[in-house]
Amino acid sequence: MTDGPTPAGLETGILSVRGLLSKPNLHIPQYQRPYKWTAKHINQLFADIAVHKDKTAYRLGTVVFHQDDGQENIVDGQQRIISLLLAVHALIALRKEGLARSDLKEQLVGLSTAIDKVKPEFTNEISIANIHNNYLEISRIIARADFTEELIDFLLNRCEVVTFILTDISEAFQFFDSQNARGRDLDPHDLLKAYHLREFGAGDEALKTHTVSRWENSDSAELAALFSHYLYRIRNWSKGASARYFSKDDIGLFKGVNMETVAHYPYVGQVRIAHHFVDNYNNQHERRIDAQLMALPFNLDQIIINGRRFFEMTAYYQNQVSGISTHAKPLPEWVGDKGFDGFSQAIMATINSYAARNRTGDRYVRTLFDCLLIYYIDKFGMA
Repeated sequence: MTDGPTPAGLETGILSVRGLLSKPNLHIPQYQRPYKWTAKHINQLFADIAVHKDKTAYRLGTVVFHQDDGQENIVDGQQRIISLLLAVHALIALRKEGLARSDLKEQLVGLSTAIDKVKPEFTNEISIANIHNNYLEISRIIARADFTEELIDFLLNRCEVVTFILTDISEAFQFFDSQNARGRDLDPHDLLKAYHLREFGAGDEALKTHTVSRWENSDSAELAALFSHYLYRIRNWSKGASARYFSKDDIGLFKGVNMETVAHYPYVGQVRIAHHFVDNYNNQHERRIDAQLMALPFNLDQIIINGRRFFEMTAYYQNQVSGISTHAKPLPEWVGDKGFDGFSQAIMATINSYAARNRTGDRYVRTLFDCLLIYYIDKFGMA
């Protein structure tokens, strides 16, 4: 359970895999992160099932739902649920007709109707590839002779999940955050994504898929480095604060104001003007003629604008960091175009190639150098 008070309206339960996938209104919402499980995770899941098959029950983890307008939206547990859906699809396609046990055949027939209603739509290339590859891996596993009818029964009826259902979306995500803050497998930037997806305004819903597409197509290690090595350190160092390690306790640094709900306080005035002016400019009919779209003028130490602006900011600084970080070798064209003279080019080439550059201390000092350079360019451009 959580470390704080129990959320109001919390409903808990224990469901078998069959019971979970038979839920009539199971839904994978658009704000979920990509499906990242690979064959390694699939093999571990089925290895665990084989090891524990003699137990009366085996827990596969927890699932958090937000109940909204008759739907039960998955807030936490998407990776397991999609993998279980793939397993049942494979069982129906490959094993159902040959089963000797009529009860198992009837259960799979019932599940076939239920899971046809769960049709997650993924446009992310990582998700699509993993779903395809994992289905093939699951098909290989369940087609083996040692995947007996007893194992099918165990998977469907004695493998269980603990469910938490909340009716308030904010409490559902707070519950999700508290669960993951206790050492589970999400990185800080994953929690930030979940937070800012639910901060989208009603008028921005249509932009959600497009806005987060770059994030979803980015390597997770790249995003982790962007926040821990650069954005977190620059925001803290610019205020004279320590910033050695970025953890889940620090994600509040990247939570700011929601333009639809924040009051008209003076401190929000500048970002409010910029936020609405940029949208108004880009939505004018003239933009269909000149195609001159304006980006929000981001600054590293400005107030964070929650929702889509957070994802736009992340994409903007991914470009900035990739231009001068330790991994930029050779220097990208925009560096030369924007004013790095020959002497500066030589400096960058040297610190990107000297023999001791990968020592721990050297890497830390290099990150400090990069942060200073990025912060300077953020303030003054290439002047």
